[in-house]
Amino acid sequence: MQASEVPATHYVRGASQLWIPPYQRPYRWNSDQWIELWRDFAIQYEKAKFPDTAQNAMVSHFMGSLIIEQKEMLSGSSVSRIAIIDGQQRLLTFFALLAAMRDQQAFDEGRRVTTENSLATIFVEHGENKDRVVMERSEGDTLGKLLRGEFANKIPWIKSDNLLDAYIFFRRQAWVGELSLQGADAVDIPKIKRIFKVSGTNILDVWNDLDRDRATFQPILVDVVFSQGLKLLEILLQSSDEEASIIFETMNSRGTQLLQFDQLRSSIWVALPIERTEFHVNYWLPGEKVLSSMRKQSSRATEEQFFYEYLIGTGIGRTTFRSLHKDFMQQAFERVGYPLNDEHSLISKILLPMSDWAHLYPMAQGLTSVATTSHGELQIDEELVRAIGELHLLGGAPFHPLVLIVLDDLMKKSGNAATDWKSALEAIESLQSYVVRYMLIGEPLSPMRSMTMRIAESISNTGYSLSKLKKALHAAGWLPDSKILKNVKETELYNYGSSTVFPIFRGIEKQMVKRGEHPMPFGNAHGEYSIEHIFPQRSETSTVWIEEVATWGSSLISMQERTHVLGNLTPVTNYDNKKNARKKLSVKQSLIERCAPLSINKSFLDAADWSTKTIDDRSIFLATKALERWTIS
Repeated sequence: MQASEVPATHYVRGASQLWIPPYQRPYRWNSDQWIELWRDFAIQYEKAKFPDTAQNAMVSHFMGSLIIEQKEMLSGSSVSRIAIIDGQQRLLTFFALLAAMRDQQAFDEGRRVTTENSLATIFVEHGENKDRVVMERSEGDTLGKLLRGEFANKIPWIKSDNLLDAYIFFRRQAWVGELSLQGADAVDIPKIKRIFKVSGTNILDVWNDLDRDRATFQPILVDVVFSQGLKLLEILLQSSDEEASIIFETMNSRGTQLLQFDQLRSSIWVALPIERTEFHVNYWLPGEKVLSSMRKQSSRATEEQFFYEYLIGTGIGRTTFRSLHKDFMQQAFERVGYPLNDEHSLISKILLPMSDWAHLYPMAQGLTSVATTSHGELQIDEELVRAIGELHLLGGAPFHPLVLIVLDDLMKKSGNAATDWKSALEAIESLQSYVVRYMLIGEPLSPMRSMTMRIAESISNTGYSLSKLKKALHAAGWLPDSKILKNVKETELYNYGSSTVFPIFRGIEKQMVKRGEHPMPFGNAHGEYSIEHIFPQRSETSTVWIEEVATWGSSLISMQERTHVLGNLTPVTNYDNKKNARKKLSVKQSLIERCAPLSINKSFLDAADWSTKTIDDRSIFLATKALERWTIS
């Protein structure tokens, strides 16, 4: 390796194209790094503005290090390519700052920024001009527009674009001008991101409406800061050094901001020196795009959640979010051997199946009916999509690994035979049955993850089949009817949350109607159904109900103990519960009969009273219908 300090602008004025390979990326963008760079600029600008004072003597500020690797010469020009192995985010953040300062100056002066400029283009005397920076990732389109000056006069609101967010931060500081030198703090970031959330809206229209006395930056001083005040440590890899991907992994393997999924990506490229690019283009990147397009289901990145559930589904047993990368590598060594130098086996036995599961992941949550995998296109029918979606709504996120196993089996069979579809649907409904039966006796859903781990590990060792899945469910405590009917009267079902409980009511209605599935969409909008209490939750404030309970021979306390049980809950639509909740029984029956004439409501509508016995009887009745819908076999 060779190390030397260089001005940050060395990478703007040199004759080398900066290339960020597709298997590396600027990870984990965050506003702290934008603020840090802006403060560096602010300090150096003040020094350049008052150079004669001792404390402002220009001393270059060290921005950090870059590891680069010399690559090939680009055809048709004298331009060479260098790969940015480590420090991509640092460099691109600097380019965002440069572009923001350039664009604001042009905007203030009423000038256009030419698309071919020194930030965007390397100009050569003989041959073809080349792009200054090439980033083969999703952020690449934004980067090109940013460098070409397309945001100088219009900054559109775009959701979830990290690089554009960085540019917007710097551009706003440049718009405020010298007054912003002391104003780079985190408080400004949310204001920037909330400015105008209408797609395509020009953020500059909002800024220009602000009445602020600005003092613009002096271009000569800005040039001094960039050319003399900010430096980087350049570490150039030699041909005799370790392979670049190994160095990248080593640099990021300890105190890392990298996700476990990011470390996985790095390790894969270390293990695939020959087939890396082909695998990345054909399989890895399409799978990663599928994951990144999904809406997050929790605070964790979707890629990280998938990685966790993939490992569980492949039978790794117990794992944690902190140990995903380590556990994956151990699994790979056990299956393929150490070191991972058999690229073909690594791809065929581990990486290709993982890519397929990434494509199946939205399907495993009931979000789509079509997935494209290495086995071809898998399209499942709507009944199976609905069944998977219902399982997901039933608090079934812990079951995603098992659903992936079922879909993987269907994918390998190409889903051609009717028996394959029937088997897959029966498997999903068996998982529904398992969780519904747990809920009907009030068991917490938290142990489901460990149960899933045990079942996935068992199936991984023996191979998947519907009978083996059912056997594993029995071993994990698939509850019989007798235990449920014994306990359901005391189960406070509503404690799981209305959205989680609602699929049970939808399933009961389907079982009672037996003419196909009643849609019963869940929600609070017109035409959507919610779950309401028959005996009101705040019964102590309702004199009508207190008087009626007394005439039915039930105590108020015993009724309150049954407030959240199955028998006291019912689905309704277009019903003002706040207005009607504490009205007497006969009035509620009349109102609900008009707005929700469902089979599931008949036992409530026909009731002569609403005593503890009536509620208990309805709990047993509805639970029986649920058990008929979700059988055990």
